[in-house]
Amino acid sequence: MVGTALAEELPLPRPAPPEYRAPYVPGGIQVDGLLGDWPSSAALTLSPASHKEFGDFDGPGDLEAKVRFAWDKEYLYFVVKVADDDVVAKRTGKNIGRDDFFEIYLDPEGDGLFWNDPRDYRIGFRPGKGDRALAAWSWFQGGEDPLENGKVLAKSYADEKGYIIEGAIRWDFLGVTPGPDKEIRLSPAVHDIDRRGADGKLVGFFRNEEKFQRFILGKVILVPIPIIPPHGRDGAIPTTVHEKKIKVGIVQDKEIRNAETQER
Repeated sequence: MVGTALAEELPLPRPAPPEYRAPYVPGGIQVDGLLGDWPSSAALTLSPASHKEFGDFDGPGDLEAKVRFAWDKEYLYFVVKVADDDVVAKRTGKNIGRDDFFEIYLDPEGDGLFWNDPRDYRIGFRPGKGDRALAAWSWFQGGEDPLENGKVLAKSYADEKGYIIEGAIRWDFLGVTPGPDKEIRLSPAVHDIDRRGADGKLVGFFRNEEKFQRFILGKVILVPIPIIPPHGRDGAIPTTVHEKKIKVGIVQDKEIRNAETQER
């Protein structure tokens, strides 16, 4: 009875939603699956030790995901690298959730994600493998393939060690006007299934709160656009290669004239 009373008196820990700072990319990112144009930034890691929703895992090699986000005025960019020792990619349409796949839950209004509410989003991506192309699905807007109308872009790569999915989601699809320091409520998740019959899922911050099927998500903060002073970062006036060549020519010409004067 004492233990029960203490349990009733002590509130359960309620950690604050984690924050991820997404850098601004002024030239955008080419969604090609190659990742060479991604800015250096920390990744959000989903692991069985900290983010398991359900399932049994043999360790990080069985399932682990590293996710990064970036933004410009048109798109929210993402890339996920998933360690998975048995990638299953067979299904299409709304059934991709029964394969290995990556998804993003989004709450554009920041009032909590309500399951199946068309104001919120659940967008999933199943990697391509072999002769099967990447597939995507958006569930809460009546069910649609957002790749078909350009609402999202995505490319993928898969091998025996896992898969990579790179993508971009249009801000106007989400009904969001992006800007510096804007807070986007979202959480990524990965689903794992293999031929041995194992089934499991890792999900970022996703807490049921206040109402039935209302979920609080994590935060992505859009990092402000860097401002470079007109005289450069060190205050000096930038010098072009052409200007440098002209200056070198002037110096060399003066040196030649001085030498000729001394000879006379």
